[in-house]
Amino acid sequence: MQSLNKLMISHLHQTWQNIFTKGISVVKPEPEHMSYLVEPALRLAEYLSQCPESAMPASCPPNRPKCKPCVASSPMKISTPAFYRNTSGLYTIGTVPHPYTMSTLTSFRENIDVPWIRRESPRDPWLSRLTQELLGTGVSGTPRIIKFKEAVASPHGTSHSLWLTAEKEVPSDLDWYFGFTIPRNATDTGKSETPVPGPERRPKPVHDSQDGPIPTEDDKKKEESLLEKAKMFGGSKNPGDLKIRGAVEAWNLADTEAWRFARAYLARSRVERLKWEEEEKKYAGGAGAERGRESGWGRWFDDK
Repeated sequence: MQSLNKLMISHLHQTWQNIFTKGISVVKPEPEHMSYLVEPALRLAEYLSQCPESAMPASCPPNRPKCKPCVASSPMKISTPAFYRNTSGLYTIGTVPHPYTMSTLTSFRENIDVPWIRRESPRDPWLSRLTQELLGTGVSGTPRIIKFKEAVASPHGTSHSLWLTAEKEVPSDLDWYFGFTIPRNATDTGKSETPVPGPERRPKPVHDSQDGPIPTEDDKKKEESLLEKAKMFGGSKNPGDLKIRGAVEAWNLADTEAWRFARAYLARSRVERLKWEEEEKKYAGGAGAERGRESGWGRWFDDK
């Protein structure tokens, strides 16, 4: 039964990969200082591009006899463009930063104040850059936020993209979200049955200049420091911090709305999953039946 289960999961993952023939886009609207911020999304993209573990890796689902089996030597293409592209064969993973996080990273400075926000910082830089290819440059925030919400929550958008928030960890229930177990191992060819380690064993891809500059180690360390500080700032109750937060949100209304919408949509997905588990409890061995037991949740475990 375990082998059959793995085969079914591998076919589900394989079907997903066959749908997105143009690969995975990890959007990076301000590429100069956002490398560390998008690392979790990039890692997820690498996992999704791996070949699922299977006793029959070259097989196809019964209803898709002409599928293209996954071959680890030719993985899905992963790119990090600055723009969102509404393309049917492309899956998008986005990381939405709070305007304060965006401001500290793009300015590359430890502290920002209200005068700097009003005099030097651009309005809604993240969303403007993200939608520039779709809407151009001379467009206000309102049509941009409408396009973004369509990308996040429309039927087409939900099946072609995932939007995370920069200040939170990647959700632990993404297996449920995608409908298959996301692998951490790869298979070296479409016919081999011997699993080998994943992305760390692959040759490094050739850098595409359109994906932005390659950061130095010092820059990545500073990006990490700035992001961690932004996370702490978000939970601060200090009156001075609240004043700066209010100013940066008021100056970037569209970026703020995008961040709040992405966060709310992720929370809604989690509620839907919990509701689904409540229904599954009615069946023997269904997901959620573990609640109340002393044993762990396994892959359904919730972050506290």
